[in-house]
Amino acid sequence: MLTYCIGIADIVWQVALKRKQGKSIIDVKKEYEGREETRLIHATIHKVYRESFKSPWRYTETFYNECAN
Repeated sequence: MLTYCIGIADIVWQVALKRKQGKSIIDVKKEYEGREETRLIHATIHKVYRESFKSPWRYTETFYNECAN
């Protein structure tokens, strides 16, 4: 389970940074097209863009803690 959480938290971190940099959700989703787990990644991207946060690092930390527990 922790391996899964680490992997998905890495994606959350990257997406949260891109969101704070002003990238559109469409552009971010395109970056992950064609990957085996595209559906999971797209759902994660939507979650990151739907939620409010100030710090990508804190957001990722919270996400990881919720996933691991």
